[in-house]
Amino acid sequence: MLFRNVFRTLKKKWLQLFLLGLIMVMSSFIYTMMSYSIDTLLEPTEEYFDQANQEDFAIGLADGLFEDDLAVIQSNCPQVLQNHPDVYTVSGLYDIDRTCYKSVMTHRIEAIESIYEDITLELREYKDIYFTFNNRSVRMRVLKENDMINTTYVIEGGLPQNDRHITITEIFAKKHNLSIGDTLTINEKDYEITAFTLFPDYSLTILSETLIIDNTSQTIGTVTDSEFTRINSDIGFDIAGTTSLTDEAFTDTVIDTIYDQGLPYITSATLTINNMRSGAIYSELSGGRAMNIFLSLMIASIGLIIVGIMISKVLSQQRGPIGILKAMGYTNTEITLPYILFIAILALPTIILGYFIGWYFAEPFKNIYLEFYLLPYQAIEQDISTVFVAIIVPYLFLLLISFVIIQKMLKKDPVTLLNPVVTSQTNKLVTKLSVLLKPFNIKTKLKHLLLYRSMVKFLVFLIGIFFAAFTILFSFSMTGMMDRMIYDYYENTHHETIGYCDYQSSCPVSDDDEKVIELSSVLVNESNVMLIGLDQSSDIHPLYNDSGEIITEKISDGLVITSSMHLIENIDIGDEVSVQVGSDSTTLNVVGITEEYGASKAYYSRSSLSAFLMDNTTYYNAVYSQTNLNEDNYLHVISTNDILKQAEEMQAFFNMFIMIMISVSIVLGTIIIYILTLLTIEDNFYNISLFKVMGYNNKEIDKMILGGYLTYGVIIFLITIPIAFAGFQFMEQFFADFYGLLFPVSFKLWHAVLGLGIYLVIFYLGALNAKHHLNDVALQEAMKMYQV
Repeated sequence: MLFRNVFRTLKKKWLQLFLLGLIMVMSSFIYTMMSYSIDTLLEPTEEYFDQANQEDFAIGLADGLFEDDLAVIQSNCPQVLQNHPDVYTVSGLYDIDRTCYKSVMTHRIEAIESIYEDITLELREYKDIYFTFNNRSVRMRVLKENDMINTTYVIEGGLPQNDRHITITEIFAKKHNLSIGDTLTINEKDYEITAFTLFPDYSLTILSETLIIDNTSQTIGTVTDSEFTRINSDIGFDIAGTTSLTDEAFTDTVIDTIYDQGLPYITSATLTINNMRSGAIYSELSGGRAMNIFLSLMIASIGLIIVGIMISKVLSQQRGPIGILKAMGYTNTEITLPYILFIAILALPTIILGYFIGWYFAEPFKNIYLEFYLLPYQAIEQDISTVFVAIIVPYLFLLLISFVIIQKMLKKDPVTLLNPVVTSQTNKLVTKLSVLLKPFNIKTKLKHLLLYRSMVKFLVFLIGIFFAAFTILFSFSMTGMMDRMIYDYYENTHHETIGYCDYQSSCPVSDDDEKVIELSSVLVNESNVMLIGLDQSSDIHPLYNDSGEIITEKISDGLVITSSMHLIENIDIGDEVSVQVGSDSTTLNVVGITEEYGASKAYYSRSSLSAFLMDNTTYYNAVYSQTNLNEDNYLHVISTNDILKQAEEMQAFFNMFIMIMISVSIVLGTIIIYILTLLTIEDNFYNISLFKVMGYNNKEIDKMILGGYLTYGVIIFLITIPIAFAGFQFMEQFFADFYGLLFPVSFKLWHAVLGLGIYLVIFYLGALNAKHHLNDVALQEAMKMYQV
């Protein structure tokens, strides 16, 4: 009989139980999916980093030749300066005399090592080559093999043995159906693929400051040293380092002092944990696991609190039958057993279902990571610790809460249970609010006071709405991020191709093309940025401020910097900055900020920059063109359309991510609002009945019972807006300061309006059935609650 009674009671609440089940499924699903997908990457990644001796830090080097460098050249290879007096870059020196170049780089490394004892350094050299493959423009970074630090990690195959061998990444091979032994044609030369390799300083294929990490149009590999030397492309370099110091000690002794050592060619010193292309991914994976635990715990906590409230309500409604059972001699254990049994039976399938859904999606979720991250991985296998945390812990916790609530009820004697009293007790907060609300009418007072009577339930509602509102606003703020980072720049400029001139020869410029100076490594306030010399009347590359006004002509008065440089380097309009190119330096004013998030750039008048470099106004080293340039006339040619194609897959990924976040927020918010409004009506059966007897109509009762949720929901949403805005600003600056990377979220007024609209829709959808239930409440319902 007792089992049938409990079953009938719970059966009436099937919809609430179903929605609670969804919360439990969601919590178990998120934890399981994230745990399995991340753990299968973290463990092999740790071994990979150890085996390949991943750098502990990286030091960026300027491309310019400084006085120390010129002294080295003068001592070791004076003929270079005699034959090429205008050489001002290290990469240019590499093209002229590689022995001399090596002397300069060796001197730089020895100079750093002579200052700091606890570090080991090794030069990391690379060249970028561009070629067309499968009708797609591909950028490949060819890394010269290192001996000590960041050594090549072979996943399958063997390293190149002759100049026609090459390695590529496994993900690039999969994207193009390539296998080991296949031929890869690069600029009319055939290479045999001998291995799939990874490099611990490139966990992400970040080959520029733009956040393009597409592995279909980008890859990383290596060739023999002799082939590396023959590749016709600019040399790139930085320094990889290891140290026995802790991160904190290294920061104190090296990073905080390195710019004061009189080594002007050092542009950056970055710990690997803060380097997006290398070690930050490890922190991100660890952080992802922590975030996963936080999200699943938060969702589970909300679900468990609601479960506790529901059980309490069910027992309150059953206190009469329970009192009779106790009077008949049933023990507390006998009465508790059916409740716990049914709760156990109902909860277990939802948690297990969430686990297996998470298990099913762990593999595709891991593959999403591997679409972008260059990491080793292992097969996903069931793990007892994950099963324990995903299933057993929440299940036992749920049963424990249920048991405690039931036992608390059963401590009362049968007489008390059989003769419930409509309590007049209230908490202190309600008492104080009653005083404050005294000037208002009864409807307004009840709208607020009814909520404050159950603070636990009210807090669950507030937390749930805040969580849903923040996530919705964050999702909206990410919309258009790829546009801001990539597309807006190319939509505002009109060059289809960029041709780079050979260092030792000029390149042709048609009447429709524009001459440009691009210096990829210039020190602005000791930070390494790209300096671009444009004509102030440039039509191909106009500069826009954040109001959409063209400000190109300002470059004749000083520097116009990009928004990314403004954020990363903390430089603003009106600031005076030092600009150092090679051994020459000058001071310029910042006269404008152009709305561009791709990279840290500064724009300056080409004629002024040319005069600064060459003592004439005619110099240029690149050509911007609205047509396709002939590649035979340039060192290499970049197509902007190819760059935009690279960004397309990134945009698809971001769009999918945003839609998932919005969907989860809406579902969770709907469930919370629906259950709580329904519970509120059940809480107030007696009050509702009395209101009806007193002559209030359903609309007025609706406002008193549910109107509080609507009011406080809107308040919470409005409070969330400035918190979210501040959070987004912090997030944007955090990425800029610690990773040197832009994450340009954008908060617009329409985000708040649309988000609030979504909340109102969620509220009215959630309250729809509750209102229907409210209309059916009659005086008899209240009387039933207090009948024996």
